[in-house]
Amino acid sequence: MSDPLSILREHIIQKKSISHDENTVFLGDLKFPRSTTTKYKQDRGRGDPYTLEALYFLHLKQHLAGATNARAYNEESSKLGFAKVLLADQRDALAYLTGKQETSENLVSAEDISSIAPGSQPVKASERVPEKRPRDEPQLNLSDENMVAAKKKFAERVDALVLRPIENTKESRTLVEDEKQEAFSSPFVRADAAVTRTLIEQERVHTSLKTFANCAPGKELKSLKDFVGSAYSKSSRAVNGAKAAMPGSNAQPTRRDRYNVDAPDAYKAAGMDQMLLKAEQRKGTSLLATSQPAKSTAQLSSNRPTRWEPIIVVPQAQSSLINKWNAKILLEEGKYRSKEDVRKSGADPDSLATVTHMEDQEMQRYRIVDNVDALGGEEWNRIVAVFVQGSDWQFKNPKWNSIGGNITGLFNRVSGFHLIYSKDPEQPNIKKWNVKKLTIDRNLRHLDAQAMNQFWETLKHNNRLSSQVGVGLRSCVES
Repeated sequence: MSDPLSILREHIIQKKSISHDENTVFLGDLKFPRSTTTKYKQDRGRGDPYTLEALYFLHLKQHLAGATNARAYNEESSKLGFAKVLLADQRDALAYLTGKQETSENLVSAEDISSIAPGSQPVKASERVPEKRPRDEPQLNLSDENMVAAKKKFAERVDALVLRPIENTKESRTLVEDEKQEAFSSPFVRADAAVTRTLIEQERVHTSLKTFANCAPGKELKSLKDFVGSAYSKSSRAVNGAKAAMPGSNAQPTRRDRYNVDAPDAYKAAGMDQMLLKAEQRKGTSLLATSQPAKSTAQLSSNRPTRWEPIIVVPQAQSSLINKWNAKILLEEGKYRSKEDVRKSGADPDSLATVTHMEDQEMQRYRIVDNVDALGGEEWNRIVAVFVQGSDWQFKNPKWNSIGGNITGLFNRVSGFHLIYSKDPEQPNIKKWNVKKLTIDRNLRHLDAQAMNQFWETLKHNNRLSSQVGVGLRSCVES
């Protein structure tokens, strides 16, 4: 399994998502404690290994690396609570992390740091404590006759504990506890615990639903689907058997058990929670794949008819940071990508025309529009958000006056937003209009999620989410 340093280097070179919080560094879909020990040694390979947060922070502040900005780098690391990389190591560490060199003389092998606890902080050579001896643990060798016998004896003890009726008396509880202690002192249990502990130390925590399932796209919950599909097929056979056993038929009815149930009861018979069924339906998939075709996301994303979808207006101008090409990615995933990057990736423009957002345990859908001239009469009443550039000509269509009367009144009826780079100057009109400024950094993509969260929080605060205004929109248009 790759070590955290190699994963960090890979994400930096390939410009993948990297972020952090108070205790954790997120590398794509993996997360590591900030204090995780790496195999890059400090003091030009003569000191103890750096922690992951030190090398991660050096990458974030690489513009402060070097002797000229040493003071600013140290002040910034102290202010934000990050460990530092020594000045003597900064140049070599950055060259290795960014891929300018394939290896470094300051790297050590995984065996050399195996005795260092994962999460330990680097210390000075003068403060170094004696190295601990490795644990002397038993080996799980199932080819050994004694180990096999211990495993069989342990299984017998467990069966005896499970099958024996337990009386709620002090003597009975004491007897059971004594037997548990004796059973878990088995050499098989101690050897198996050592193997399990080694596996747990090698685990990596996934952060998203897709990677948590650890499966390829299109194969999510495959074993579960197969299990429920099997239950459904058996229930179908049970129904056919019951029909065959009706008067006038010589066939014997099929035995009815928890598998031989009607399709609507298959989830209940299999012990499935109804919430799981609803969640799968929202995603546009069906666990009963053998009985009926799965519905599309467009059919299940909202209980409201399509014509009641709220509308988000984005600018058409080439100079606008947000447009119909990247609005969906920013507002759904919290990631900013330029229009050129999205177009080069071969994305389908039709698939980018809607944004989905979870509200009140239901997935609500919004429509993205960049040409308001094509909107019909009732569609103007469904505009809930407008991204502005700061120029009056964006609102030259006279139908805007039907919403608020003028630009100032418009932003009392809809939520206005202005997306801008954090260090760019504002347009003069933005200060006069009642719009929310959303800022993103030119280089730090892990901060894009803040703009997404502020967008949805503003809509919620203004009572303009789809789940909040659906009834009002309908009554307004019908009147």
